[in-house]
Amino acid sequence: MRIIVIIGLSFICACTSSPSLYKYSGKTMGTSYHISTVGKAIDPAGIDSVLTVVNQSMSTYIPNSSISSINSSEDTVVVLGNDTHFMRVYAAANHVAEASGGAFDFTVMPIVNYYGFGYEKPYQTPLKDWESIVGYSKVQASLWDKKLIVKKQNSAVKMDFSAIAKGYGVDAVAQYLEANGIVNFLVEIGGEVRCSGKNDKSKIWRVGIDKPTSNGDQRFQEIISLDNASMATSGNYRNYKIIDGKKYVHTIDPRIGKPFKTDILSATVIHQDCMLADAYATTLMVLGMDEVKAFIEKENLKVFLIYDDQGVVKTYNNFLEL
Repeated sequence: MRIIVIIGLSFICACTSSPSLYKYSGKTMGTSYHISTVGKAIDPAGIDSVLTVVNQSMSTYIPNSSISSINSSEDTVVVLGNDTHFMRVYAAANHVAEASGGAFDFTVMPIVNYYGFGYEKPYQTPLKDWESIVGYSKVQASLWDKKLIVKKQNSAVKMDFSAIAKGYGVDAVAQYLEANGIVNFLVEIGGEVRCSGKNDKSKIWRVGIDKPTSNGDQRFQEIISLDNASMATSGNYRNYKIIDGKKYVHTIDPRIGKPFKTDILSATVIHQDCMLADAYATTLMVLGMDEVKAFIEKENLKVFLIYDDQGVVKTYNNFLEL
């Protein structure tokens, strides 16, 4: 998902008769971030410091991050420092995993790696006994006496927060802006976005949902107003691997241990918390249209879905009058 607000490549101030608009951008979490604030500027170094701490907690590409330390440990009990960021994300991820019956699973990393979508090279031999190392119930995390304690049922269990971490990063930056007295802002990391207050035209922020095409066409399927809320989109139409002549999409069902062809092309979730919107969007892709409506109702979600109905692209949403 791309946001419709056009952001510059560096910190600038658009000085007009309207409230001042300040824009910031950079790299984080293997992608880019774009932030706009209205009426008040913020120190860009503060934004980077927030994102650095989040990355140090849950980036699988940083060897000594909390999650990398847990994944690489041969012990079944790992004790780390007081990582409250990890605990917040773990609690949210565990909730979505339980609510979805394992359709969302933060221990799916071995399968992700096997099919070439993760931080390790694809396995050259068949992935055997995956059920012994994949399953969210195989990990328990807690904070005690200012220490993060993680227990794994199997030392080979590996965690992956990539389906929720960008959303959490958005939330963390939004909280930083609010703590510094900024009420009108837009935060976007890798397509996950949170909007607060009004833009520099004193109107509610508007964001776009991409059409599900694989040719790089950036035309929007829908443009919506995001009023003090977060939005995350998941899709598999651009992310796939060719292995032994077969095409594998990046939507992996942890319940069956492999990628599958889903009829949902793109799932967008509107939620107060961006990390939950992020996790729920991934979950909807796994569930598919057969299961998704019951789950949406149970979790009380606002969604915009683009799906394939026997070769015809259709949309479903429960909050917009189109």
